[in-house]
Amino acid sequence: MFIKCIIDKAQAKKLLKGQYNASRQTIESPDKLEKLLQAIERKLKIVPFVGKKISKMAVMISLVKAYVEGRYREIPIGSLIAIVAALIYFLTPVDMMPDIIPSFGFLDDAAVVSAALLMVQSDIDDYIAWRKGQPKKSDQ
Repeated sequence: MFIKCIIDKAQAKKLLKGQYNASRQTIESPDKLEKLLQAIERKLKIVPFVGKKISKMAVMISLVKAYVEGRYREIPIGSLIAIVAALIYFLTPVDMMPDIIPSFGFLDDAAVVSAALLMVQSDIDDYIAWRKGQPKKSDQ
């Protein structure tokens, strides 16, 4: 995969962890979080297709909204922080590969989102099951 040539999993995890402090602050402020989610929704409309992992961002956004609204709390805080950190990194225009570089500027964003998904995939699956009214995947 081309992303691996540009950024490896270890680099992606390091970039993701670099957003953890901002993520904690964002989670603690409903206004900051709502502004973040709105900005991500706007950015997703202009991002070129960079793979299936980015498409999971809609579920990530939905999970964070449900958590903040108190409708879904069955996620470890560490997983929530990883998700919000990935969303913050995605939104940051000046990162490892600036987003103004056509197409390539979003590859590091995809790598960071992919790293977050690897870390929290079972929590995402549980959330999807919860939305569908099904038992958690981790309980099966």
